[in-house]
Amino acid sequence: DIIRDLAQFQLPIWVTEFDWAGSNPDHAEHAIQLENFYRLCFSLEEVHGVLMWGFWDQAHWKPEAAIVTGDDLQPNAAGEAYMRLIHSEWNSGDILEQAGDLVFEKRVFQGDYVIRVLNGEEVLGEKEISVVEDTQITWP
Repeated sequence: DIIRDLAQFQLPIWVTEFDWAGSNPDHAEHAIQLENFYRLCFSLEEVHGVLMWGFWDQAHWKPEAAIVTGDDLQPNAAGEAYMRLIHSEWNSGDILEQAGDLVFEKRVFQGDYVIRVLNGEEVLGEKEISVVEDTQITWP
């Protein structure tokens, strides 16, 4: 496995060159391949991220590999698969309800967050945090 071989150098691994284009203009197979590839990369602890260089058919070196098309940037089937993964399935936004003790637990993706404590619509407190690897947050 090339990723695990490269990991021995203990440097962050970023996937920066991934394009896939099939012969089907409806992008159904493209969507499957994109989703499989992103899931694979996301599942490998050694991979720190995937950088998508080209996504728009009008500015892509291989237009058939784009995930959005036209001047209005309409997602094709691959673009819809990408957005579903990034904005729905892999989104860490949530509202946690208090149940008993004032302890909340939530597994989230690495990144920057704003935590707000609300009482109805009233904001009782707010804290900006960065999650890197395993992070435990205490309040206040």
